[in-house]
Amino acid sequence: MGKEAFDFFPLDVHLSDKMELIEAEFGLIGFAVIVKLWMRIYGSRGYYCEFDEEVALMFSHKTGVGVNAVSEILNATFKRGIFDRTLYEKYKILTSKGIQERCMKMCSRRKRFEVEKKYLLISVPISLENVYIKGENVDISEENVYIFTQSKVKERKVKESKGK
Repeated sequence: MGKEAFDFFPLDVHLSDKMELIEAEFGLIGFAVIVKLWMRIYGSRGYYCEFDEEVALMFSHKTGVGVNAVSEILNATFKRGIFDRTLYEKYKILTSKGIQERCMKMCSRRKRFEVEKKYLLISVPISLENVYIKGENVDISEENVYIFTQSKVKERKVKESKGK
């Protein structure tokens, strides 16, 4: 398995309207919480991070921002599409299409980068041959083995008939 975490991530110098609204609503604390969450995401799995109640409590303690404030900011990010609410509610992870798109660009130089299919919000470009999607094509393998075996048997019969 390849390295998952990144040592850095790109941060646009011009904020999106979504981020401007977070900053307008929560001040610099809102901005800082989101950047710290991005740091956690890119620094752990690269394209998502786990974020259940216990992780939220530790995150709150490390940042010095109250749990309730973090929860309010997180709800605002879901409302504005900065993080994906569906995957958060289903798997207790934080991610977004934008995070995953940037991650795919960043991992293009890696030998191998593994992703969970159930967490993907984007299609992985075919050009990224180093990206391994766990859980993809698992049902097809038996059929392919059967087809491969049949072709080998046919090939052997043709060789045997030519040899006689």
